[in-house]
Amino acid sequence: METSESKKVHEIFSNGLRDPYSSGGVLEDISDTVVAVHTNEGAHCLDILTPNSTDPDWLIAQREKEIKIIEFWIAEYNAKLIRKTSN
Repeated sequence: METSESKKVHEIFSNGLRDPYSSGGVLEDISDTVVAVHTNEGAHCLDILTPNSTDPDWLIAQREKEIKIIEFWIAEYNAKLIRKTSN
């Protein structure tokens, strides 16, 4: 049986504040699994482009922050799965 925990939404709203649409975006965390990550630099979708050697430091930091959030969610899921299967 699925619980509400297994259906929990995990989403990152990423915004570069130079994007004119960012003012209509999610700029603050809604919950621990629906989070906002933003930078004063950047614009629409820069963080999802393929990384390259000319990326500025702020963009590298933005991606690293997003990766850490996702890694935490995966580790949290795996820990819950292990507890569930060991019972």
